[in-house]
Amino acid sequence: MKKLIALLLAVLMIASLAACGGSNTETTADTTTEPETTTTEPETTEPETTEGNVIEGISYFSLSMGEDYDHIKSLSAYYNEDGTVAVEYNGDIRKMGNLEASVMATIDEALKNAGLAALNGQEDYKEGNANASMYITYGDGTMLTAGFSGEIPEAFSTAFAAMDTCFQTITAELPEYVPQPMVMGEIAESDKTALDGILAGMTLEMPDSFMISGVAKDEYFAAAMGLSSDAGIASGVSFAPMMLTSAYSLNIVTLEEGTSVDTVAADFNTSLDWLKWVCVQPSNALIATKGNQVLCLMGGEDLYTQTVSAIEAAGWTTVQSLTNPNM
Repeated sequence: MKKLIALLLAVLMIASLAACGGSNTETTADTTTEPETTTTEPETTEPETTEGNVIEGISYFSLSMGEDYDHIKSLSAYYNEDGTVAVEYNGDIRKMGNLEASVMATIDEALKNAGLAALNGQEDYKEGNANASMYITYGDGTMLTAGFSGEIPEAFSTAFAAMDTCFQTITAELPEYVPQPMVMGEIAESDKTALDGILAGMTLEMPDSFMISGVAKDEYFAAAMGLSSDAGIASGVSFAPMMLTSAYSLNIVTLEEGTSVDTVAADFNTSLDWLKWVCVQPSNALIATKGNQVLCLMGGEDLYTQTVSAIEAAGWTTVQSLTNPNM
């Protein structure tokens, strides 16, 4: 009997050990499969370098290079809110427009082949006008940046030429960009005709750095136009650089029937504010009339002289020409 009981206990022990062994085998299998998933993760997250092959690709691209400040070639691209890409190429000609998002992959590939990543973080500023810069960001936050002046490394020049070729290719379908002043607000037809007649006689450098503004008849109208009052004024337009670091403005008003042009011209004269630009001042001012319109021009020598010639050619009569008393 004792032998039978011992035999049964032995069988139970063997069965118990077998069950434990099966449990350990399953656990071992689970732990051996985990490293397989963890070893593959680094392969997908590995490209954190500035080699140009970042997972999410380029989100902003900008390159520029010039032999002097007046002859700069530039390339840029960035995403619009609608998912398209705004591209600007400023080389022998200038092109601007929106392209499909896939163009970023083309730029990314060209960037890798150009080898600009090797210049990341380099800066060298020396005497001279030549300059070059690189600013590129990726979807994961990494960047490529570089800046040079005075002497541009050959590696940058070679890489820029490659990117220039890329941009010429991707912008081939875009029309040439013809710079024009930005137009803001509603402009009365009489004011537009008067201003167009003057601008037709001018040659502006970077016309798109200027703005034509239809000035609304509200409580700020007189101050915006350089008058003490808007009494008898029907409408007005202003032409000026968008950056207020240039002391230049051309304001034109159209008068209501019965308003004296001499009265408004005198108001322009007494209301002249030579210090309204704070950091800079115009050298001269001109007040002129034509029909039921009056204009007031303020500006520095070069652009002022050109505008005066255009005003006279457009048939305006000079009422007064003034020199800045602060100069």
